[in-house]
Amino acid sequence: MRYILWSEGTGDDGLIQVIDWLLRQNYVSDPAGELRTQQNYKLADVVKEENWHLLFLHRDADSDREISGKGPDTRRKQMDDLILKTKKDMGEGLPPTVIIVPVQMTEAWLMVCAVSLRTWAGSRGERATLTLPPKVEQQNQAKEHLKQIMEGLLGEALNWGTFSVEKRRLWREIHRTHQGFSVLDSIPSYRRLRDDVAQVVKQNGLASL
Repeated sequence: MRYILWSEGTGDDGLIQVIDWLLRQNYVSDPAGELRTQQNYKLADVVKEENWHLLFLHRDADSDREISGKGPDTRRKQMDDLILKTKKDMGEGLPPTVIIVPVQMTEAWLMVCAVSLRTWAGSRGERATLTLPPKVEQQNQAKEHLKQIMEGLLGEALNWGTFSVEKRRLWREIHRTHQGFSVLDSIPSYRRLRDDVAQVVKQNGLASL
C-alpha cells in the first residue's frame, strides 16, 4: 500500500515511521510512504504524481490554544479548506486523506519517553540529568527544547544538520524500545492520528492492500 506524506519540512520525516506502524496495526501489509515537502510541492502537484492509496497532510500547531490562528483546530480547518480548494481546482477527488496536526511541533512527541532518550544517547546519557516536560503539547519552542535535552544527554552541542539526523535515530529508538509507538498514547494529538488512521483504513477497505 503506497501513501504520500505532504509535510512542512524534511525534518518531519520521522512521521513516516509512525504512520507505517499505525497502518500495520490496522492490518495494512507492506505500507510504503514517500515524503514531499510543502516548500517544494503544491498539493495538487503531489496528488497528480501517481495513484496513491492514501494522502497524509501534516501541519504543526504553534500553540495548544486557539490564539492568533495557531491552535490545532484552526490548523485543521486550514487543511480542510485546502483540500476542498484543491478538489475544486482539479475537478476531481483526492485519495483518502488524513490530517496530522502535532501540538505544538512533531518534536514534542519525541520528549515523551525518558528510556528511549537515554538508550539513544548510550553510555553518555546514563548519568546525565534528564528532565522532561509533564505535558509535551504545552511546550513552546519544542524543537529548541528537544535539541537542548539531546545536547545535555550527549554532553556536546549539535548543529541543526546533526540534530535532524539524530532525530531520525531517536524515532527508531522509540520504536525499538517499545516495539512500536504506543508510548505516544498519552499525547492527545497522537491519539487523534491513531484513531483517524484506523477509521480511514476501515472506511476504504485498505487492510487488504
